[in-house]
Amino acid sequence: MNSEQLKTTDNHTTIRNWVEEREGVPAMTEGIPNKSMAGQMLRINFHENKEFLNNISWDVFFEIFDENNFELLYDERIIDGKKSNYYQFVRKGEL
Repeated sequence: MNSEQLKTTDNHTTIRNWVEEREGVPAMTEGIPNKSMAGQMLRINFHENKEFLNNISWDVFFEIFDENNFELLYDERIIDGKKSNYYQFVRKGEL
């Protein structure tokens, strides 16, 4: 994937809009995380993931997102008529 086609943001409204435009919801991997591991378990559920996910509220999602100093690296392209679902959580300043 060409990195020039990717964007980053930590803006909650932008993230929520991007996810919801793709019919996704905030989620975490199954399990009972301790607070230090919550960031590693944060996901977006596009209902096609292979791992088992538990949907969570946007409030919980953004609390974990902010506590881990994340940005969302995401793709806005349309590929074969479908919006790209590519995303990755990155720590601010790591790119």
